[in-house]
Amino acid sequence: MAKLSTDISQKIDIECRKSDSLYLVATLETGSYGSGNYFNLSSYNNVALIVKNSNGNSVLELYKSAGTDSGVKYYEKISTTTIGNITINATSTAMTIPEGSYTYTCKISNSITQHTVMHGKFKIVD
Repeated sequence: MAKLSTDISQKIDIECRKSDSLYLVATLETGSYGSGNYFNLSSYNNVALIVKNSNGNSVLELYKSAGTDSGVKYYEKISTTTIGNITINATSTAMTIPEGSYTYTCKISNSITQHTVMHGKFKIVD
């Protein structure tokens, strides 16, 4: 589990085995790390984790919203709580990215504002 401050995007590198499932819980806090002031995510209906290759093309997109999985896009793989938890739960079906290093961003948004809460390297190992 990662604890993050939403005042600034946190660099968190993620490493996964090819075709394994991905389970990640990040707890968002307002203010400094360890403040115990959790970010209320109830109004943030758009949450996405986007993984891109060196050409800037998406190789994996995970969303909170409902939709039909196709290509690199997988829906209802992210859930949130009112006490700042973002849970990413992607099965091995979604994790068929070729071995290599990529970049990712995780963003939350509603009709008024958008925050990038995590970014970094997304590495797939065999």
